[in-house]
Amino acid sequence: MKSLLPVAVVTALFVAGSTPVLAAESAAGGLGFRANAIHTPNASELRLDAPVGVRWWLGPQKVGVDLGVGYASHHDDLADKNTSDWSLDVGIPIALKSWERVRVIARPGINYTSQEDFVPGSTAGTTEKITDKFTTVTGEVEAEVFLLENVSLSASEGIGWVSYDPGESGEKTTTDFTTFGRNFTSVGFHVYLWGAK
Repeated sequence: MKSLLPVAVVTALFVAGSTPVLAAESAAGGLGFRANAIHTPNASELRLDAPVGVRWWLGPQKVGVDLGVGYASHHDDLADKNTSDWSLDVGIPIALKSWERVRVIARPGINYTSQEDFVPGSTAGTTEKITDKFTTVTGEVEAEVFLLENVSLSASEGIGWVSYDPGESGEKTTTDFTTFGRNFTSVGFHVYLWGAK
């Protein structure tokens, strides 16, 4: 298995370098990582992102679609049962301005995350499963810088609104608003694998 890893990496790099995204006049898409969590007081319990994603540019690459997913499973020692968390992120990147190796993008987006936990039940020695729900709405301006023709890094800044609906009975839903900034290490990257020259 280890001997196949270098072959897979070289093949992926070859494919990634074979179709320049900035010169494309038609749809182009690729895989990438994109951080979507913003830090507000009510999101302190948010533990899952939707980092595994796809960006697909439509037509002449002026408008696109971002889709991201995340999943985690955890064994809860208190209940001796497994919990699962999942996250889904959707965004609409809109190219505002492009140069040879840089694209400035406006990106409205929405993220929904569901997290399971177990808490002590009302009867001694029992547990109760709860589900916390987070809805995040963002508007951001992103700078996408191409290191190679098909490989980009991004940074962004924007505004965000987070609604937290706790699963515990009697707890109230809270909403927070914030500004945020993400540098190249936290927004992510894209490797465009599909597209026309």
